[in-house]
Amino acid sequence: MNYFGIDVHSTYHKVVGLTADGEPLEFDIPNTREGREELQELMLQHKPCAVAMEACSGAYKIYDLLQPVVQRIRLLHPADLKEMFGKKSRKNDRIDAAMCCRAAKYEMEGIWVPDEETRQRRALSARRVSITQKRTASKNSVKSAFREYHIELAENPWSDKGMKVLRERLKDLPATVALCVELELNHIEMYNRSIEQLDHRMAELAWGNEQIELLMSVPGISYYSAFVIMAEVGDIRRFDSAKQLTAYAGLCPSFNQSGKKQTRHGPITRKGRSRLRWIAVECAHVGARYAPKLQRLKWRLKKRGKHGNVATVAVGRKLLELCYHILKSGEPYSESIPEKHEAKLRKLEGKAKVREAA
Repeated sequence: MNYFGIDVHSTYHKVVGLTADGEPLEFDIPNTREGREELQELMLQHKPCAVAMEACSGAYKIYDLLQPVVQRIRLLHPADLKEMFGKKSRKNDRIDAAMCCRAAKYEMEGIWVPDEETRQRRALSARRVSITQKRTASKNSVKSAFREYHIELAENPWSDKGMKVLRERLKDLPATVALCVELELNHIEMYNRSIEQLDHRMAELAWGNEQIELLMSVPGISYYSAFVIMAEVGDIRRFDSAKQLTAYAGLCPSFNQSGKKQTRHGPITRKGRSRLRWIAVECAHVGARYAPKLQRLKWRLKKRGKHGNVATVAVGRKLLELCYHILKSGEPYSESIPEKHEAKLRKLEGKAKVREAA
């Protein structure tokens, strides 16, 4: 078996290899169409071979290119590489590629690689989350500016009527501040249009998806949050238990244990899919109000003296466990409110059909 490590870059790829006889190999291959064909041909010349790469931008396409022609290929998480090989005193492309080559030789397990459809759904959900966060930042900036000069906001400042009122009140601000606030208002309107387009696209992809519709039976989960959850989870069959799913999201508690010492549990690990962790906690805020099981959990934890945010994170973990069992069983949530579930499905259908009509 021959082993190769690839350090992926936007302009070229550094390839370091080790043959079965122990002979070192090293190549610089340009990141062009001809270069990718050359890389594929290189692997064919050294069959059978195992390849390892660090997960980064552009690595998925190299993975798709080489998977049919190599015996084993792995994408490695940077944190796993650091944990296995330790912190490097020096860093360059050859050292990084050599480290991946060693990982291939040691048969180090890599991350799960999603298919193209899941990648596109993740890109869509990531853009939606990113734009929402930027819009929230702009809204906070506008609020701060008006509060600084003791100017009251409109009753519903982010509606069409409220935005018009805010623009009329710009004259009460100093010229420079008014200019900055006006730019933020323009950004908010642009973000609203972008979010509307993204929501329509998400509704198109979510409409008729049985798994997304099942998740929507849980109070607090809309088609948007269900779409994000499914994009982040991918194939639910790769998880053997609900605990594995919560660990994948970084929502399981950390712990310290050594010998016969008592195990001490700490805060959540935060290791895993941060977007899945974020959407689970966001859904927990609403779920704890309308789902009796989640509501009882939150009040039980608060009664024990847990902070409200800690209790909400625990509810998010429980909600993700419920999602696992719903997807595995193919049955809707047992405590679902049928009227609210139907209303969410009608809203999803309306969003999807508006796009079709346009």
